[in-house]
Amino acid sequence: MGHFRYYIKMLYWRYSAFRMRRFKRLFDSRPADAYSPKWHKLWNLYWRIKKYKPETVVEFGSGCSTIIIGQALYENRKGHLFAYDESEKWKKVTENSLPAHVKNFVTVFYAPKKETEYQGVQGFYFDGDVKHADFVYLDGPELLPDRLVAVDILLMQNRPTYIVVDSRKSNCNFLRQHLSGHAFSFNWLNNQSLFIKKEG
Repeated sequence: MGHFRYYIKMLYWRYSAFRMRRFKRLFDSRPADAYSPKWHKLWNLYWRIKKYKPETVVEFGSGCSTIIIGQALYENRKGHLFAYDESEKWKKVTENSLPAHVKNFVTVFYAPKKETEYQGVQGFYFDGDVKHADFVYLDGPELLPDRLVAVDILLMQNRPTYIVVDSRKSNCNFLRQHLSGHAFSFNWLNNQSLFIKKEG
């Protein structure tokens, strides 16, 4: 079974890279020391933005995902991405890497992470004024062994309709305890979790 799952995952990764091949030039401005695109993860983000057509997207952490979300919003001809990065260096790198045609759809902020405690759990949040989003992509900040959760989503005035979490198993388990109004699913092909607000 393990070999079968590995084979299916490799097929999915190749399929994702094939579907994303027309976007490879979007990342030409990324510096050599930056993370390279992970096509299976970017494909998941791209088609979800295309499908859900959110008006307001918030991204915690920035990078290749910022570019592909901006591209999807550009194609939708609606919506805006607000990306928050704890590193001033990588905030600038992301801004400078944005293709010209997506810049009107993306704003990148430098927002240092702050320590906090949420119902007895040690965690982090971004020092930014994030109150609302239709769609959230959680891929930051960098966590520590004694602080394995980011609580930004729980501090928002209105909970997002859609939340995609990249890896971060402990953070997902934490959110599942506090987002009872959301349905949860995990995609082992790209190691990303999805929360969708339940109707009613």
